[in-house]
Amino acid sequence: QSRYGELLATLERLADPSQLAPEAFALLSATRAPSQLQRAGSVSLDLGPQARAAAAVYTATPGSEAYFVGIADLCLARRCADLGLSWLQEKIISPGRPAPAAAGLLRLQRSLGRAAEGLAWLEKLRPEPLSPLARLEEIYCLLATSRTSEALTKAEGLLPLAAPAVRAEAHYLCGEALVGSYRPEEAVWHYVRALGDGYLPE
Repeated sequence: QSRYGELLATLERLADPSQLAPEAFALLSATRAPSQLQRAGSVSLDLGPQARAAAAVYTATPGSEAYFVGIADLCLARRCADLGLSWLQEKIISPGRPAPAAAGLLRLQRSLGRAAEGLAWLEKLRPEPLSPLARLEEIYCLLATSRTSEALTKAEGLLPLAAPAVRAEAHYLCGEALVGSYRPEEAVWHYVRALGDGYLPE
């Protein structure tokens, strides 16, 4: 219980309302469940991911992709993905510039089992240009909806990118798509490349 309290205090400092945009701080505050905090000793939440996500939001430029992804990750860590999804959708619609929030939105859609909705949103609004991170999230959604051929094509398209982390995850996704296409021998090669480039699947 003491460790839980220390982590909450750290999270409070990271989510300083004077540093965060007001609407983001309101969202973070809304995710705190008083009933859970009162029963701190019986709660088994892992606050490590929460603290990391809060730190990402704290250090990101408001309105940037990192900012929106941090909000999405924090909502996932706090098990309130629906709340984060509603907030992100509102942020996307209001300014009419959906591209920076695309990765965070797709990540939440996928986590809620709504990958098809995320893909439909992409096809409708076509937020271009998609960042490498958003393109990775799109591929995860394609795999979740069994569109393995499209997923493989898009994952292979990311392989020439110079960023090692993106390339490694793209290799992993190629492997997943190939497994779904009953091509295990080719999948193994991509999995080995992904591990060699430092990607460790969660």
